[in-house]
Amino acid sequence: MPGRFEKRLTSKRREAFFLDPASVRPMQRVSALFAVFSFVVLAGTASFAQDPPKDEKAGIRGRVIVEPELLAATERAIDDVRAEALRTSAHARRPRGRRLQPMMAAIPDLAVVVQGEDVRTEVPPPKTLVVEGMRFVPGQVLLTRPGAIAIENREQVPVTITGKEGVLATIPPGETKQVNLGADKDDQVLSIKEMPFARAVARVLERGLAVPFDANGDVPFIPLVEGEYDLSFWLGSQLLFGPTPFSVKRNGLSYIDATISANTVVTLAVKDASVQVAFPVAPIRTPPPAGDIEP
Repeated sequence: MPGRFEKRLTSKRREAFFLDPASVRPMQRVSALFAVFSFVVLAGTASFAQDPPKDEKAGIRGRVIVEPELLAATERAIDDVRAEALRTSAHARRPRGRRLQPMMAAIPDLAVVVQGEDVRTEVPPPKTLVVEGMRFVPGQVLLTRPGAIAIENREQVPVTITGKEGVLATIPPGETKQVNLGADKDDQVLSIKEMPFARAVARVLERGLAVPFDANGDVPFIPLVEGEYDLSFWLGSQLLFGPTPFSVKRNGLSYIDATISANTVVTLAVKDASVQVAFPVAPIRTPPPAGDIEP
């Protein structure tokens, strides 16, 4: 067993080994430095292994900024597409001395939809059409997947709902019934046998998922499995923009950054949130009240 003097000598040699390069052989110094480096690397690896694992969830989130004028509107003039759907053999005559006012229709729901084979299969609650004033309100509807649509009759007489399959349902006054619609790449027109001017256009997608967004435009996290998807924007049965393809990677998060103007022009960017943050979108200015001068 070494004595006290030998211990002090060993300690002195150890200090000389690290402080005085000339006191040791080159190979011994290299071996010692390699051992110290290996210890640091292993310690760092052990520390990294103790960190919490990455979140295994993948999906999308983001924001959809809609022009306030579009959100506040309740009806709009019927465009050429709707006019074609409503056109019948009836003739309209303009009273003398009066301007012919455009036909107005209730604005349908605005929807952002993700489509793909890997979209989950939850069945959304049925959309509702109301028969009131001898017409459908609204006149357009979008179903993200095949299923039922509810029709409420607020007229004082029974109504018979017809489609391309024939008679779908007869609804007594004050009652609501559901009719089933299958997927179709084209619009499906619903009519009322007793009211030849009443038409509604329905578009039924094969496999879609509606993307919710709140009044501030924030889109919450929506889980999606790894795969390829399409993103589209709809106003009722009318396709506003898309479909735009995008990918969801394993453990990846895609960020949707979109704006929709008052005349339904869509601007869209889809980014990989794991490598970059979406660029901020300039706020849309609300039109000034009538009579005010905008600076």
